[in-house]
Amino acid sequence: MLLAVVALALASFAQAQSFTFSTVATLTSNEAFPNSPLILDSSGNFWDSTFGGTVTLGAIYEVTKAGVVSDIYFFGDSTIDGDFPSSLARDSAGNLYGTSNGGDFSDGLIFKVSPSGEFTQLHSFTNSEASDSGSEPVILDAAGNVYGAGNGGKLSGGAVFKVEPGGAYSTLYNFCSLKNCADGDTPNAPIRDKAGNIYGSTYFGGNAGCGGCQTGDGVVYKVEASGVQTVLHTFKGGSSDGANPNNKLKQDTKGNLYGTTATGGTHGAGIVFKVSSTTGEETVLHNFCSSSKCADGQFPFGPVVLDALGNVYGTALGSNHNSVVWEVTAAGKGLVAYTFPGATTAGALTIDSAGNLYSTYGNQSTFPAIFKLTLVK
Repeated sequence: MLLAVVALALASFAQAQSFTFSTVATLTSNEAFPNSPLILDSSGNFWDSTFGGTVTLGAIYEVTKAGVVSDIYFFGDSTIDGDFPSSLARDSAGNLYGTSNGGDFSDGLIFKVSPSGEFTQLHSFTNSEASDSGSEPVILDAAGNVYGAGNGGKLSGGAVFKVEPGGAYSTLYNFCSLKNCADGDTPNAPIRDKAGNIYGSTYFGGNAGCGGCQTGDGVVYKVEASGVQTVLHTFKGGSSDGANPNNKLKQDTKGNLYGTTATGGTHGAGIVFKVSSTTGEETVLHNFCSSSKCADGQFPFGPVVLDALGNVYGTALGSNHNSVVWEVTAAGKGLVAYTFPGATTAGALTIDSAGNLYSTYGNQSTFPAIFKLTLVK
């Protein structure tokens, strides 16, 4: 029996990935408070937005493969370009898209910035649309349509929207359309598959186990191109399930959806989950704070990434007011890929085709920097 247990543990450990840490580039005060995940283009250059800038209202910057930092655009007019931009999406021509606060009605706007720094406001939200969308990134399709989700909407529970290249806005779904917001409330940024279906999570809503209250622990949902919405999973909270999913999802080649919750789980510190996009069946992959002193992380932040082997990675709060990069192997073993020293914080991850991980990190005494965790093969 003991030998079998040891063999199983070694088999799981053998699937863990090892990394070495390096700094790619050090940023300046203009790029303070970056909004990773970084965009990594085919040439090895990085693109990102930040809450810094010349007047601390936001900026978009590029870092070349060689580590040279260039500022592309500075935000500074609340009506025209808004402030505090979201993380970005990038099209095949290199144009960058996102949302920011402000706009004509002070409910947020969608923008496009060319690689040379030319700014275009695509749409300014009204209070009946998906307003206050400045914190959530958008997604693009091949035709140049922009999709996203935000607070507000017709029923004040948030909405999934589409904006065409010419700026025409349409609401695909208004949350809280069901009694007690059983269909979800307060959506996170969504994702979109090749068939045009949109998937996402909501921080509140669902009402499972909360006695008919109007808050709930959140849901995972699907919105078809026709606007039909399906709740795939309703979070129950407590020790058996997570509560309050807090980021966009990641979908694998089989259609399974991965993400994290801010709280809930065995130790109340959040979970890593997998939900089938066809059946809605949920699998809890990891309960945070399962290691001594929560060395495996707690209260995860930032969306997850997947590698080619099916391992899941993300960032979370460490045990010493720092950050950890965590890994859940395809075999279901929760591990730590890297622990930052001291009170150092890290942003959400980006992964390349070779399995290397990138993000930003920093602390109160230094400017932020971009790091690379190189996969040891």
